[in-house]
Amino acid sequence: MRVFCEGNGNKKSCQGSPMAAPMKSPMASSTAAPMVASIASSPMASRGMSEKPARRGMPYVQQLSSSVSSGAGFDTHYYQSLLRGGGLLFADQQLMDNERTARLVRAYASDDGSTFRMDFARAMMKISNLNVLTGSQGQVRLECTLPVSS
Repeated sequence: MRVFCEGNGNKKSCQGSPMAAPMKSPMASSTAAPMVASIASSPMASRGMSEKPARRGMPYVQQLSSSVSSGAGFDTHYYQSLLRGGGLLFADQQLMDNERTARLVRAYASDDGSTFRMDFARAMMKISNLNVLTGSQGQVRLECTLPVSS
């Protein structure tokens, strides 16, 4: 499975599996030309999927049971796991690589979940005010990099 991405400043055009996030090589510069992330040819595939990357010490493959919440829903266990370097997906653990998002992870991990629930409720209120077009007024875009046609 391959995901192809072309970087253009802060914009990226990606094609491939919607479930696969493009991964930037640690060796690539921030203005790198086309990048290719391949799960099949990744270091974890060639090293038996048990080795840890040198950069963060996070195992490529986590035991699912250690990364899932208590089972009843999305709770502080998810954020506490990120603090320990145990994000289930590469994209999850990336939340700790940016100070702004790492600060939120620490806040959400440190209480009973009320901070996250309050922030989530605020975000849902903002989204509900976007007046999303639905039905015949809406549009399903199969190629999101193309401009909207009228």
